[in-house]
Amino acid sequence: AMSMVPSVEISLVSIEGKEIARGAWPENSSLLELFQAACRTRPGYNCKLLHGAAELSPLLTFKGLDPSRGSRVTAIWLACCPTSPPLKRSASLAALTASGSVLLWGGDCSAAVAEKLQDGVVKVVGNGSAFAAVKADGSALTWGKRDAGGDSSSVSDMIGEGVVDVVVSTGAMAALKSDGSVVTWGVPQHGGDNSTV
Repeated sequence: AMSMVPSVEISLVSIEGKEIARGAWPENSSLLELFQAACRTRPGYNCKLLHGAAELSPLLTFKGLDPSRGSRVTAIWLACCPTSPPLKRSASLAALTASGSVLLWGGDCSAAVAEKLQDGVVKVVGNGSAFAAVKADGSALTWGKRDAGGDSSSVSDMIGEGVVDVVVSTGAMAALKSDGSVVTWGVPQHGGDNSTV
């Protein structure tokens, strides 16, 4: 008789919600197989796997997964652009999920901002040190380093509604509003001051 090895049911899905793999894996095997399946889907991209909001390691075993986070593992891919400088170790990352929430690694994000990133987000942009999110209600939120555009407190009343898009530079950000106006903040030398335009 075959001895039954306890297994863990897992569904691997892309950040857009498309299923990549589903099955029962022996609980003492590593997650490397899931990483390989995700990487094969988009070759040339840096792949990360998430269980809930927790980032997984390929060395972790299926037994090490927290059952309270459910059986769904999400794959995200980060483009590796050869023309851009490599990300510093201190760089932060943000990913928008299919459900409209934002997942964060590193970076300076206050609890108040993090709470507002739980749902309704339609776009996230960033420069590695600061990020902005546009929400379905037309508001924009920022977080991260002040000198990279992460502090929008000086224009918070102007980006609280009517924002349709946000673009970033190295040290500043600009929001396009539904009335055609543009609001900027951040380091003036990087485009953070449009008062003379």
